[in-house]
Parts: sequence; structure tokens; C-alpha cells
Amino acid sequence: MKYIKYLIVLLTALLFFNGEVLALGNKLYFKEDGNKLYYDESLVEKDVFMNHKEFVPGKTYIDNIIIKNGGMRDYTLYFKLLPKSQSVMENKILNNLNLKVYINKKLVYSGNIKGENYSEVNLNGAIKLLKIKAKEKVDFKSEITLDSNYGDIGNYDSIYSDWLFYAYNNKLIEIIPQKTKYNIWPFVITGILIVIIIIVYKIRKKKKNEETNFENQHII
Repeated sequence: MKYIKYLIVLLTALLFFNGEVLALGNKLYFKEDGNKLYYDESLVEKDVFMNHKEFVPGKTYIDNIIIKNGGMRDYTLYFKLLPKSQSVMENKILNNLNLKVYINKKLVYSGNIKGENYSEVNLNGAIKLLKIKAKEKVDFKSEITLDSNYGDIGNYDSIYSDWLFYAYNNKLIEIIPQKTKYNIWPFVITGILIVIIIIVYKIRKKKKNEETNFENQHII
């Protein structure tokens, strides 16, 4: 039984150190590297997150992402959508798109999708989210709705080209994507230890059975 306990401890440690990587859903885990901030782009489905092919009046489009500050400093986070162009038609539909943003189920913004201007950090057309502490993790949820009275119905394919997250701590920094290679050695070492434990367990069990059989033969 004690070998099974060791196995459970090892598996628990593996999940503790690597559980965030294995977790489902979009994740924006950012960290510091010099004077820059990076997030692992492989953890975000960019073809799904905030990527809506068409807008129907009155319909709400929901997106979710987990944000984690993996750095050593606290930051104030901002979110921004970039319009694809400045055409009259796209500006018209943008003016009729309403956005609600929730952080940990708390409403932090409700208004036009174009956002607001923040002169204190020299950032326009954005949404202020929260002050996120070092190592803190939060849930981000957005709801985009095209006004039900909007009349020009059509296929407005991706009227905004991209989304951005910014972090502020004495200066404004764009959180940029970067591919991260994960350390597979915890998985490899854990696998090897599991095999060793199983082998040792079987050897001990076989030895115990042989001793039992030997004792039974002498008793007879």
C-alpha cells in the first residue's frame, strides 16, 4: 500500500506543477522578460477568441479567457480591439456594437465596443480591466451584442482585425505573443518513477508470496 501512496504523491506533484498547462480553455499567461511582457500564444485559440465571422442584430457573442500575471510586479490591465479599417460602413456597425466585460463575474465595463480614452496612460479606444497582482489569476469574459434595431444586415466579416492587452506599471507595455517550449522532464521523470515503483512493488509481492509458500511448506 505504501507504494501506491508514493504514486499518488508523485501524480499530485505533477498536476500541481503542470496543471495550468493542461487546463482547458484560452489562457493569457504573461510574464516579464527584461523590459517586455510576453504571453504564450500557443495557449490562445486566436481563430476562436474574439473572432466572430458575422454579426446578427440582437445576438450576443461570448468569449472567455483566463488571465494570469506570471511576473513579479503588479499591473493595471487594459484591453483593446483594433478596427480593420475606417470605412463608413464598418464605423457604422462599430457604433452599434455594445460590449460588456466581466472580471471574475464582476462587470467592469459596459458601453460601446470602441472603448474609452485614458489620457493618464496615453491610450485611446481601450477598456480598463483591473489592477492584477503578481501571480494573480482572473477570469475574463466579454459579451458583444449588435443593437437589435440595426438595419443594415449583412456579413460583416471580422470588422476588427485583432485584440490587444496592455499592462501599466510606471509605463504602458503591450503584452506581445511568444511561443514557449514547455519542460517535459517532469513528465519523463514522473513516468520513470512510476515504472520503478511498479517493478519494486511486484518484486516485493513476489518475494512475500515465496516466503509465505516456504513457511506453509514447513508447517505441513
